[in-house]
Amino acid sequence: MKPIILSCGNLLPHVLAAKEKCGVDFPVICLNMNLHAAPKKMREELIMTMSKRIPKDFDTVLVAQGYCGGVWEDVVFDRKVVIPRVDDCVSMALQTTENYSPDLKKKGHYYLFNIMSGLFSPKKLFHKFAKQYGTEKTKEIFDDWFKDYPYLDVVTSECEDTGNQKYQKEIQDSAQLIKAQIQLVPGSNLLIEKLITGRWDDQFVVKQPGERITMDDFFEKNWLDYQASK
Repeated sequence: MKPIILSCGNLLPHVLAAKEKCGVDFPVICLNMNLHAAPKKMREELIMTMSKRIPKDFDTVLVAQGYCGGVWEDVVFDRKVVIPRVDDCVSMALQTTENYSPDLKKKGHYYLFNIMSGLFSPKKLFHKFAKQYGTEKTKEIFDDWFKDYPYLDVVTSECEDTGNQKYQKEIQDSAQLIKAQIQLVPGSNLLIEKLITGRWDDQFVVKQPGERITMDDFFEKNWLDYQASK
């Protein structure tokens, strides 16, 4: 087996931390994390990356990413692919046990992790909208968008420098903008560490060359039924 890691750019710091901790030296190729807002474009990039950016002599692709709005739906690749069975990278960061749990997010909670990347930053979004609509109109938009999110959950792990002043300011500013109460919730790098060390149990999708990837590989029927009943 000759593995390579395909990582969402937002998870790169977590991948690098896992490589160092586990003594793994596989090469890493990143997808543009800004494409999270456009799953169709993210899907196009990952297909292009698998076919053109990853050299053919790598026969196993270890994916540091989740289902992410369907970017992996109905695709087939010519090499082995291993992907954590989670809905997105937030759920990956929240995973602290060996149990299959594809979505650990709670209703009414807005999640921040890998904060300095700015990917999920309300502060960054506010400044972007303020340039277009003005500060007062943007406040109205935020009040409407985030009215059902009374909690700002900050996912903590060994990958986050919680003592960093910029980190703390980003949290405080974000909480103020969306009028939410800050909560620290435990996270970990467990799934990425398992991914790169070959500990592939029922928390992972493992596909052989030529096998099709679908939503059913990520989400068990009883979990989907439970989600639909909520």
